[in-house]
Amino acid sequence: TVVGIFENHVKIYRPGMLTKNDIEGALPDRVTVDYFQSPVAPGQMKHHYMPKKPVTLRSDIPDDKQISTWIVPDSPEQAARELYFKMRQLDKENTNEIHIVLKQEFKNLESWKGILNRLFKAKTVDLYNF
Repeated sequence: TVVGIFENHVKIYRPGMLTKNDIEGALPDRVTVDYFQSPVAPGQMKHHYMPKKPVTLRSDIPDDKQISTWIVPDSPEQAARELYFKMRQLDKENTNEIHIVLKQEFKNLESWKGILNRLFKAKTVDLYNF
């Protein structure tokens, strides 16, 4: 999580494992916390995390064996540990594309905001419907 701290305001420039709720819970009520897009934080460029192969986000498992597939674990902590390793590993496989399988309910969970932020930057096609 990358933040900017101002007098009575915290700006979350890049979500991560420390959530907005975590930050709000650690601060006095008079301090507000919001998300902001900013190139100030590392990794903010649109294609910063994009592998060389096209990446598709989806919620169903593809049948095609010629597609490199990562089924994202149910735990955001585990997904965060695996994310970059899996992206590099799948990019090296002898296939033409990468499909990343996510559960639909992840979209609505604060704890997944950082992971989804990285995957959204890496994607070429979105069958997951962000």
